[in-house]
Amino acid sequence: MPAWQQKTNYMDTANYEPEDTAKFEYKWQWAYRERFKEAGITALLGSGFDPRCHKCLFRLCAETSV
Repeated sequence: MPAWQQKTNYMDTANYEPEDTAKFEYKWQWAYRERFKEAGITALLGSGFDPRCHKCLFRLCAETSV
């Protein structure tokens, strides 16, 4: 079940590249923006640009969660 249906905040740690193009493409992720917005939850899309960055963000979330 997708995160927006579960009303679960979401962090996407991947980048998607079109099969025939050597560049990052975010249109697949941004297509879901309205679903998260309507569900009233936060989605951090396109966060997988650096393998270490998402680990820092996860740690921050863990340390500051209520």
